[in-house]
Amino acid sequence: MTQDNSNASSTTVDRPFTVVYDACKDPGNNVWRMRVVSITGGVDIAIHTGGSRDPDANPPTSQAEAQDAVTTMKGYFTRGSRGSWHTAAASIAHEGFHYREWQCSSEHYWPAGQTAIENLTVPLASAANAAAAVAAMKASADTQVADFRNKAKTYWDSLPDNAGARPYAAGQLVLNQAIQRVQQLAATKGWTVPQGVDTPNPEPPCFKAFP
Repeated sequence: MTQDNSNASSTTVDRPFTVVYDACKDPGNNVWRMRVVSITGGVDIAIHTGGSRDPDANPPTSQAEAQDAVTTMKGYFTRGSRGSWHTAAASIAHEGFHYREWQCSSEHYWPAGQTAIENLTVPLASAANAAAAVAAMKASADTQVADFRNKAKTYWDSLPDNAGARPYAAGQLVLNQAIQRVQQLAATKGWTVPQGVDTPNPEPPCFKAFP
């Protein structure tokens, strides 16, 4: 994860999957069978905080600022964007939720992808050893990995990321902590600010039916 103070929107971008293959002999059927030893993936998260004031690092200094901070942060979920008051922790929660979406989407589609890969075979006589058999089947296996990734990504992209969507709910739950700290500060100063917090439910990440 990276973090800077640019004004850009924070992002979560999936990484290509890395798959390690092996091949095993199936003498009964006179073939080498492809096997998946491991698969790894992940995401790259970039957090941008520009244009927002962190109420913990730079607290409100007046009732007007405190009111603005609470009102702005309370509106994050329904507004669908960070405002003039925000925290990096809330953005991290939002982007971390996208990672959870990617995980559950990938985990749903991977078993079928693995099965397709492990159904690949070449004749025993066509490959002198397992390494040669893997080399003969790798292009077809990589095609299956690409197909699996495309299906997972299509579903991931179908999950909403607008005002009122679950990633904003996840961010709001974390942002509520900053709201409460401003409310507590206001109480010590005798300032009047909006009270309470909203607690939208972000669960589960992959809530839409899979095609």
